[in-house]
Amino acid sequence: MLPPELRVLRLALRFRNSLVREAVRMHNHCAGLLMRNVATYERV
Repeated sequence: MLPPELRVLRLALRFRNSLVREAVRMHNHCAGLLMRNVATYERV
């Protein structure tokens, strides 16, 4: 069993990782929509 401090840290890192994953997913989704529907979209 991990000490409470490490459990809290691990939970925070897991949450941050899920936020980053969701942000990348939404960015890719928006980029896909723009590329499909707008001819002048430039990838960043």
